[in-house]
Amino acid sequence: MFCRELYLDEYTSKHFRSIRKKLKNRTVQPGIYVIVLSRNTGNVEYMHNAFLCQKYYQDNPPFVIGLAHSRDSVLDMIQGMLTETYQTRGDYNLRAYLKEKTERLSHKKAGRYHINLFRREEKKC
Repeated sequence: MFCRELYLDEYTSKHFRSIRKKLKNRTVQPGIYVIVLSRNTGNVEYMHNAFLCQKYYQDNPPFVIGLAHSRDSVLDMIQGMLTETYQTRGDYNLRAYLKEKTERLSHKKAGRYHINLFRREEKKC
């Protein structure tokens, strides 16, 4: 269900264990958004965690690549992921980029997840 290469914002990184436990138990958490890779197309999608309580997602668990505490944070994180992918690979194929990163992580024994922390930048007027 969870990718080993997870993208989190500041809030979700502090509360990751409890959020992950509640997601696995299908408990609705207000304000928590899930970033997933579509199984069919490989596109990045985001949804509120309440959608994971539906029967479809119980039978077909999504591939979670990130967690965020607000919609604005989700959009910033997706933009950051795609920018990172383009700077590394020269294209926007996030699925292939994550696969390369997780293959590098599979050789490391320390830790189950590699956390990429996104800090929200304040926009100046």
